[in-house]
Amino acid sequence: PECLAALNASCAELSTLSRNLHHLTSLLRQGHVTAAREDRAMLDTIGGDVRQHLQMAAGLLAELRPPRHTGAAPHRRPGATA
Repeated sequence: PECLAALNASCAELSTLSRNLHHLTSLLRQGHVTAAREDRAMLDTIGGDVRQHLQMAAGLLAELRPPRHTGAAPHRRPGATA
């Protein structure tokens, strides 16, 4: 519930980041370096922003994973040999 809302918001931020990066690369390809410098702050924090999103997503997915049954025989793929 709350975690899903936070993940949804984080995905939206990541989508915005992707659009901003596309815009930045377009500016640089066109030689608009001065305009591209305005996005410098975004580049300085992008690594941390993406890591934070991935950590949140991984944590939420771990919470949503069904519990493993202990003591059960391991599941084998059809056609696999022992």
